[in-house]
Amino acid sequence: MEDRYRHYETRDKLEWLVRQRKINTTYELGRRWYFPLNTSWEAIKDMAEKKLKLIETFETYERKFERDGIKYQDYSEYMVEQAMIRAGYTVVVAKDSYYFNGIACILQTGPGRPPDLDFIAKLPNGDYVGVQVKNRVEYPKPNDINTFIELCRVLHVRPLLVTRQAHPMTFDVIKRLNGWVVIFKQILLKPGLTK
Repeated sequence: MEDRYRHYETRDKLEWLVRQRKINTTYELGRRWYFPLNTSWEAIKDMAEKKLKLIETFETYERKFERDGIKYQDYSEYMVEQAMIRAGYTVVVAKDSYYFNGIACILQTGPGRPPDLDFIAKLPNGDYVGVQVKNRVEYPKPNDINTFIELCRVLHVRPLLVTRQAHPMTFDVIKRLNGWVVIFKQILLKPGLTK
């Protein structure tokens, strides 16, 4: 149902239903849970614990991945790169990059590595795209999107955001910059991680 109702819309409606005394809610196991009025927490606790294990898998799994000596910050970056290669893109002309074609975009002055693009790929028509892969349950945060857009703007590459899901405004902003948003809907886990 996420295509029709965004996370924040669902949360707001659930809170409204609680205020109207149409559903129950409790904070247990470090999470907020909602359930029917005629049901107790004890009746759904086992189901909640199973769901919590799934949530913890998504939140804590080892994201880093290495293949043929190439290190990826997330397995999903590898999957997107491989899909682009099969689609005829020249991947990768730059990886984990805030520098491209003689231009640097350093958006951080403090310690640590500055924000970067996951990789830059060459389109079959000769254009370049800055690729950012977001493999999380939550939508990419506005600050992350702004950083991504600024990196692409300064480096003169078209933005390509590949994400599980995004806020509707993200589509509009990136489309205005002659870029794309690709939605994959599910978390991309390394093989063998689910039980």
